[in-house]
This record gives sequence, C-alpha cells and structure tokens, in this order.
Amino acid sequence: MNNDSYHHNNLKEELINAGIEIINESGLDNLSLRNAAKRCNVSHAAPYKHFKNKDELLNAIQQHIIDDFSIHLNESLNNCTENNDILCILGKSYVTYFVERPCYYKFIASQPSFHMKITNTSLICDDFQPFTIFKNTARKVLGKDISEKDFSAVLMSMWALVEGLSSILISNNVDFEGDYAQFIDGVLRSYIPK
Repeated sequence: MNNDSYHHNNLKEELINAGIEIINESGLDNLSLRNAAKRCNVSHAAPYKHFKNKDELLNAIQQHIIDDFSIHLNESLNNCTENNDILCILGKSYVTYFVERPCYYKFIASQPSFHMKITNTSLICDDFQPFTIFKNTARKVLGKDISEKDFSAVLMSMWALVEGLSSILISNNVDFEGDYAQFIDGVLRSYIPK
C-alpha cells in the first residue's frame, strides 16, 4: 500500500503535529517539509500537496493551536453554569489546556502568535482569539461600570496570572506533586475578581 494514499485523509494534521514535535524537540531551524514527511512516514513530496513551503506549515501549526485553544476555552464557557465562577473556570481551562499540551505552549510562546498594545489606560490584542475570549468574558463579568483603565489593569493581572501559572507548571524545572487542577483552582479563586 502506498503511504501517501494511506495518509491522504489526515496527512495535513499529521504534518502539523509532526512540525510541533520537531520544533519542540530540536528547534525551528530543524523544521522542514522533508523532516515532517519523514516523521509521518510519507514521501518527501507528500507534504507539498498541503503546504507550499516551511512558512505555510509554520502558519498552519500556529493557526491549528490557536483554533484548538479557542474551541477549548469556548467549551469551558458553554459548560459553565455559575456566572460568578466564570472567570476562574476560564482561567483554569486556560492553564490546564497548556499543562496537558506543553508543546503547544512552548510553540505559542516562541512564535509571534499575536501582537498586544499596552498603554496606561488600555490593553489591545485583537489578533489572538483566545485573548479576545478572555477579554470579552471579563468585560461581561466585570460590567460596564468599571473604567477602561481599571478594566485594563484587572485584565492584565488576570492574563499575567494564567500565563505565569501555565509557564511555571509546564517548566522542566518544576516538579509538581498533587492535584494540579485543584492547585490552579485555588490560586485563581484567590486572585481573580468575581
């Protein structure tokens, strides 16, 4: 059986996952369509059916992670029944997503996945859907009465908290013993406003 025909239904996704593994294991310089094809056990020409070059694969990896992460966050919002807990639940979902997929976090952290503009009175990041979900949810919970400056300060604090927890818990230098989900929940409930 020809490997290319065997993989034709999911080769694009396999190449994306292979690309993430390659980048995390040996760095961006080792990412190539040929290396991704080798990891997927297909011919070196097979990836060109899905990607013109390494940059297209890199963009597809980034979009795959952002889309998957956004779906994960939206699912946690859809399953939330207590409005008072929604920011904690969203924050917990944010951190656990990356704890369960550390290679995704490392990829997002190493790539120009989004652009954030911070001023003394505002926090703008319109090109990263997970942040938009976080921001819109915070706005609903905190209401319209909070000033834009105060809202931006609270939003930055919450964003820094979930980013920091994610970074710490996936670090190779950190050995966590116990129930990390319970730990995350406790930290978030201590700091995220209701």
